Parts: sequence; C-alpha cells; structure tokens
Amino acid sequence: MNLLCRHRHLVVLGSLLLFSCTQEKGTEPTGRDFNLRVNGELPIGHPRAVVVADPHGSVIIDGQGIDSTMFWFLDKWVTAQTESAAGDLFPQIRIDDVVTSDTLYLSVMAPDDPAFSRASLSLTIPTSLPCVIRDVSGSLLVSNMQASFTAETCRALTVTNHTGSCSVTGTDGNVAAEVALPDTGRCSIHMHSGNISLSLPTSTSAAVRLHTGLGTLITSGLTFSGLSQDEHTLTGTLGGGQASIDLDTGNGNIALAGF
Repeated sequence: MNLLCRHRHLVVLGSLLLFSCTQEKGTEPTGRDFNLRVNGELPIGHPRAVVVADPHGSVIIDGQGIDSTMFWFLDKWVTAQTESAAGDLFPQIRIDDVVTSDTLYLSVMAPDDPAFSRASLSLTIPTSLPCVIRDVSGSLLVSNMQASFTAETCRALTVTNHTGSCSVTGTDGNVAAEVALPDTGRCSIHMHSGNISLSLPTSTSAAVRLHTGLGTLITSGLTFSGLSQDEHTLTGTLGGGQASIDLDTGNGNIALAGF
C-alpha cells in the first residue's frame, strides 16, 4: 500500500465531555473554561515508524493497538465568553497527519489565539511500531511497547512494561521507567535536571554508567562485576555486558533497581 498524506482519513467517532466553569476573578484571559474530548481512528497502512509531537499538552502512548489502525483521543481546553465562541475554536484544535518516506508524522495543531489553553493526546498504536515523541509540553506516559522509542525534549516521563531500546533527552523533570532491555539494546536517559529511576529484570546483561552532577546514586537488587563508584559516577557490568545503560542528570538522584 502506498503511504500518502491522510488528513482526510482522521475519523472522528464522537464528541464527549463538554462543560464549562466560571473563571476566578483577576485571571487572564477572562471568560469560562470549556473542555471537549473527541476520539477517532486512523488507518495507517504499514509505516516503519511514527513521530508524535504535541507542544500544547500531555501525551499518552499505549502499545496495544492492531497493526493497521491507530486509535486516539484528543482533549481540548479553551477559555471563552460563551459556549458558541468555544465551539468556534474547538475545530481549529486538531491532529495533523502526514506520511513521508514510510514514516507517519502526527502533530497536535492549535490556533495562535489567547483563548486556546491546551490540548492533550492519547494514542493506541501497534506495539511493535518504533516511536519518536518530541516537543511535549506536558507529561509523557509510554506503556506496553515492544519496539524502540525515543523521547526528545520531554519533561516528566513515565515508562511502564516496555520491551526494547529507549533514548530519552529532556530538560527539567523526573523520569520513572520499567524496561526489559534486550541483549543488543540500549537505554539512554539524559536530563538537564530531575530524578531518574530505572527498573529492569535481574537477568539484564549490560554495561552500566550512572552520572549525576548533584545528587545520589543508588542501586538495588542487581549484581555487578567491575563495579566502580565515586561521588558523581558509577560504572559496572551486569551479566555479560552486551547491552548498554547510560543514565545522566545534571541535578537529581538516580536509582537503578532489579525486579
């Protein structure tokens, strides 16, 4: 199947949860807060990877989808004087999808309007589809993936039940990840500031490096060989050392634990 730009294939299945509340005095912009949830599905064919961007809110990625279809929810928030005015803004908050060179690009688009507040995206995608998530202004949750994923310029990140490699770069925020790393895999988490917590099976085989500019390094439930540790850096080997684990934060604690 040829992969083409699919703007017209985003199928909205329903609109839920429209409500408003009076905004407190003295806040800007004035008006009431309105929220709308829409959901739908996106036939995707067979891309080799998906790239997701939401500079307007939080993102949830769940890897339990079927191979040829993604399912999505988009939560939209605006501030407006009337429900009618909010209704004029909601259609401008949308998911933009483009396929280029067998990679599917999904971006949350929003108007340059002071009445727009935020938009959060939830995606259910094929579990074996490699995924890149970038420019997320809110929290990021990735779960049940069995392929590599990359998170770029993220903040708070939670990863659960992940099998595969992962690469994370971020600014300020905490990372908590549960990863089953294959022998040929790599787990790299680099944060400017924030705590990093990584849990992995005790059978993991990897070369390990932990580094913090200001914080504490903690390991538990794991057996290292060639262990070396000073105030800022820990290195050692788990099993045969085939995979690679590199955790780094400029300011925060790092905890590495076996389960």
